[in-house]
Amino acid sequence: MTSTVTKNDEYESDSENENVELLDSSEDTEQHKPDDDQKAVENNLDKKPMTPIPMGGLIAVCFIFMTEGFNYCFLFPFVGFMIMDFGLAEKEQDAGYYAGQLAGCFALAQLFSGFVFGYVSDKFSKRKVFLVSCIGTSATMIAFGFSRSFGMAVLFRTLCGTFNGNVSTGKAYLADITDSTNQAYAYSYYGLTFGIGAIMGPAIGGLLSRPAKVYSAFDIPFFRMYPYILPCLFCAFFQIVALIMCMIFMKDKKDIVKDCKDDFVQVAQVDTNDDEQLEIEGPVLEKTQEDLLTTLKNAVYEIIDACSDKEVIITCTLYFFCSACDTMQEELFPLWSIIPSASGGLSFTNQTIGIYNTMQGILLLIQPTCFRYVAEKLGKLDTFRLGFLCVLPFTFTPLLNVVYNHAGGVVLWIILAIYCFFRMFTTMLTFTAVFILINNAAPHGKVGTVMGFSNSAGCIARAVATFSAGTILSYCASNIFTMHTPFFIACGLMSTLALGTSSRLSNSINELKNASN
Repeated sequence: MTSTVTKNDEYESDSENENVELLDSSEDTEQHKPDDDQKAVENNLDKKPMTPIPMGGLIAVCFIFMTEGFNYCFLFPFVGFMIMDFGLAEKEQDAGYYAGQLAGCFALAQLFSGFVFGYVSDKFSKRKVFLVSCIGTSATMIAFGFSRSFGMAVLFRTLCGTFNGNVSTGKAYLADITDSTNQAYAYSYYGLTFGIGAIMGPAIGGLLSRPAKVYSAFDIPFFRMYPYILPCLFCAFFQIVALIMCMIFMKDKKDIVKDCKDDFVQVAQVDTNDDEQLEIEGPVLEKTQEDLLTTLKNAVYEIIDACSDKEVIITCTLYFFCSACDTMQEELFPLWSIIPSASGGLSFTNQTIGIYNTMQGILLLIQPTCFRYVAEKLGKLDTFRLGFLCVLPFTFTPLLNVVYNHAGGVVLWIILAIYCFFRMFTTMLTFTAVFILINNAAPHGKVGTVMGFSNSAGCIARAVATFSAGTILSYCASNIFTMHTPFFIACGLMSTLALGTSSRLSNSINELKNASN
């Protein structure tokens, strides 16, 4: 009897223990269930489907970006020959100083017009900004092709830069039609199309410049007198095509127009009770002057307020480094490559430079897919940092001269293909990422103004890079630096500064600041 009770007690005790274990496991399950649900919700949010983008507007603005890259870079292959045709230099290595001035005046003019185009695109119509910019750029580009002196070339290149405000306006338009789900997709096409333009421009500039000396069919007095008109006509043609596409497919954001109207109604209010004072001071003229001053003052305050944000300043500084480093490589590689190999260059002709740039354009086609993949894995900020880490090896570019002198042309072109791939890869990562970071840092409703500010920062960088780098290259060519290493070391130093500056940003910059608005 005793043993039976003991067994029953043991059985009941085991049952109770099992029940306790089951209760504990169920409690653990219930305790961890909310966390699992939260993780599932977060994963679902991370996999949120991409918002559709108006493809007509995206294609039109991408064509605008392509023409902008074309306009900026098309003269790089022949600017050294242009300087020699003007009689300012006798040798290729002596043309860098004047070539830097001619290329830099374009960016210097954009410095002052960038703010204006950015602010106007926020307050008025982006389509009208594109209209004025495309027509003005086309006219001044053709005039540049007819330049017969260095002074004329500088004048028309400066005017061309003044009218060339489509970059900041186009990036502001992208901000209007995108959100956090489709940013990487849309902005990757900016990098692709601007890059294609930046490659097509030098390719066409190199292949079509000085046609009377290169192609017997074009050996006529007109092309002997104006050897650089053909690439300029191509630039003007692309601008007109871009304008037509913009007018057909683009639409302005309605709330910007509404805000613009409300602002002007508020500014134009008049105190009708003060009749006597109006009669004395002149009611129409002086009130109009007051309204104009008030509008200008408010515009200045709005620009300062939008551009004084800490994240805006840091991201625009990063764009400064991007522009400076890219410009030094984009402009001075052709100038360096035409220097004879015995003096440290590659003995390239303008046609060879055109082939090199065409190769870069082909490699650009992988850009959009590549950027989206890297950005999804690393985030936009770390993608930017990876891009500048990859810039550092370009410090060793002068070693291509050693390859040319000892290994021959075939090996050189194989290495140049690898060089081009990494050049396009770094350009795609840095520029596309920094544009998204600038957009994410911009205050609500001020994207165009901030893009204009960033464009001005980029213009300062391009102007400084072209003026200083051209001088450095000319100095190196006439002194002991036979491989022109100071110029390439400068690119490496700027990359290091960009990486250090990016450490001031937190990962919150990967998302839109105004996403909740």
